[in-house]
Amino acid sequence: MGKNLSGVMQSASGEGWAVDWAPDEILFHPQAALPGRMAFSWLSPVDMTVAADYTFGSAMNVGNGIGYRIVHNSGEVDTTLIDFSEATYVGMGSRSGSQVVTVAAGDRLNFSFDNWGDAGGDITRAAITIEEYAPPEPYTLPYAEDFSGFTNPQTFGEQYETGLQLTWGGNVPGWTDDNPSHTADLDPDPEVTDIAMMFWTDYNRMTLDTGILANDLGTIYEVSFDAGPTVYAAGVQATGPDSGLVIDILNASDEIIESFTHLPGAWAGSQELGPASFTYTGDGDGPMRIRIQSNNYPEQFGGAIDNLSVTVVPEPSSFVLACLTLIGLGLLGWRRKRA
Repeated sequence: MGKNLSGVMQSASGEGWAVDWAPDEILFHPQAALPGRMAFSWLSPVDMTVAADYTFGSAMNVGNGIGYRIVHNSGEVDTTLIDFSEATYVGMGSRSGSQVVTVAAGDRLNFSFDNWGDAGGDITRAAITIEEYAPPEPYTLPYAEDFSGFTNPQTFGEQYETGLQLTWGGNVPGWTDDNPSHTADLDPDPEVTDIAMMFWTDYNRMTLDTGILANDLGTIYEVSFDAGPTVYAAGVQATGPDSGLVIDILNASDEIIESFTHLPGAWAGSQELGPASFTYTGDGDGPMRIRIQSNNYPEQFGGAIDNLSVTVVPEPSSFVLACLTLIGLGLLGWRRKRA
């Protein structure tokens, strides 16, 4: 493990490989054995709640990649926050995330790393920041998300039949995906990015981290979005007539206020998205959050989604009153004209 303190970019290359080392950047390399089990540890000075933000990425253009695990150690009790899995695999791209945890003085957060295969070429970039956590303010209405903040993906070839760019991994700030995200870039222009999120069987499930102030008791809200059938690089994974997307509205107690299933129809050879919407009635239990997943039809994508929004539905009484007022003004004008 080392940090570049030279103040200049350091580079090295050989037959089939290359690595760059930016100023002040930390690179590390698990030992050339399985398991490698390199680890970093942070000691809490006081009782506090912290946010551990991290980014790990490949520093070389070769290698099998690494996996990582985060464990909260309190006394003799270890609690695994993130374990080695496909969700923590770092290949030729990068992975980032955040963990919020309450710790006592003397507790530790342990970040450990292991090789995914032979350690050759698995030199990895690392950035870990641990700061005292202040809960973010809830989002206000109208709320909108177009997933344009999607970062750190790994490219994954072209979409079947359309040639659109596919990615795997990465993350959308403010959202947590249970597993590496799948996306398609809807714009064929390489200079323009228009991301749609894709949901594969029971693999992808995205949940909004921070609530939205859209859950007043008895108030009706509308959730709108663009969605359509989709496919990855293999045609057999295409959305079928029974595949779909499930959008759950969660209250502050993580209970489902409303669950809506959208069946976009079978894949027809082009990545088209169409408008859809549904309404729900607030239950008054704190800010609401959104969870999106497939309806878990075997071995197929449930669909792709973009341009998600939440608004309040105007009260019917207000709408009717406004119409009656306009009608009344019209009649008054007509009577005056007759007079």
